[in-house]
Amino acid sequence: MTVPTSLQFTGQVYLSPQVAMAGVLTAAAHAKLPMLTAWRADGGAVQQGVLGLHLAAVQSTCLDLKFGPEHRAWIDQSAAARQARSPWCEVRFLLPTRDGYRVAVQQAQAIARHLLEHGALAAASVQRGGGGGACCVPEPPIAERHVLIVAHHDDIERAYADPSVFHAAWDDGCEHDGYSLGVRAADASTGPEFLGAIQEHQWALARAARPGLTRYPAPLVDGAEDDIYRAAPARLEEVGYLAPAGIVEFTSVYGPDQHLAGWEIDRLAAMVREGRMGDGRPVEQVRVLFLDPLAAERQKRPLLDLGVRVLTLGDDGRDLVLSA
Repeated sequence: MTVPTSLQFTGQVYLSPQVAMAGVLTAAAHAKLPMLTAWRADGGAVQQGVLGLHLAAVQSTCLDLKFGPEHRAWIDQSAAARQARSPWCEVRFLLPTRDGYRVAVQQAQAIARHLLEHGALAAASVQRGGGGGACCVPEPPIAERHVLIVAHHDDIERAYADPSVFHAAWDDGCEHDGYSLGVRAADASTGPEFLGAIQEHQWALARAARPGLTRYPAPLVDGAEDDIYRAAPARLEEVGYLAPAGIVEFTSVYGPDQHLAGWEIDRLAAMVREGRMGDGRPVEQVRVLFLDPLAAERQKRPLLDLGVRVLTLGDDGRDLVLSA
């Protein structure tokens, strides 16, 4: 089973490049990264030591900093220049996992917390590099498949109808001046471990997110992840297929604390996307009927996002389409 080769930290800071550089250097020291060994400005010649670095921060668009043999950081103002949002910089760190996955997570958390507590960080995320796994879950707003996030409470409330679900998805973190820092799955080094740690939360976030904000990539399931991906029991039953119209209908009955399995939702999404069922029958519309209106409300968001029609019974016993 593969372990990600690195963690990739990306943050936005509302600082001039020279002040951002000072923040990056102190954050790197706070995270106990190796000493700065080399740097270059705007893709130019590699420079050793710190001589000339402060002047380069004033005159350059992008700084590339090297800490020890493998750790890297970049301070990039090019995106800010395009958006006319100066002073504003993007700060990135490459944190290898050679010394341990948890060590890299702790380094990312230390960097984020230092920048946040010193008033520099507007937003941040950390994603797993090569071999990260868990490519079979939805990517809800802000959280996506990140190990760490920093987000303002206003942004969280704009993204989620129920922000408490978002906050519950993180194992560790802190609050600072209207911002949340969240960390999760710090010990889940392999793909299957990471999937097992986040899968349930990813679908809970997708259900709580506001319409149209969650991404649902076609699932790529590693063989070692398959049992975890399909662990939840099936709760959908096909109850009808109207051949002339290509309409397939499912129903589901379950308890108040149960939910549709993610792999079942992915199966419905594939029908919508490909226009056919697994056995080749053409599909123009996929419907799911919930006998309990409250269950329909709890489950509807991912289904509606994916183009599935969600129905429940109205007061008169007739089907009622949920459209929002």
